[in-house]
Amino acid sequence: MDCITYRTEETTDTYFQFVLREIHNAKCGGDPETSPVVDRYRVYRRSGKIKWLERIEGDWRPYNPAQIR
Repeated sequence: MDCITYRTEETTDTYFQFVLREIHNAKCGGDPETSPVVDRYRVYRRSGKIKWLERIEGDWRPYNPAQIR
């Protein structure tokens, strides 16, 4: 987790959305001019449910860590 960062992208009354990105520096390696997206998530405030953005289809799907990668 030392080479991953997160940032809030969107907040509404219903959910907040955040992105996980790779950190590229001397410690983590990679091009320091880039910060590739690893995944995006939405956390629904009332229910606490989490959705994950499936990038190929572009659909928000229920988060199930056993089914992701």
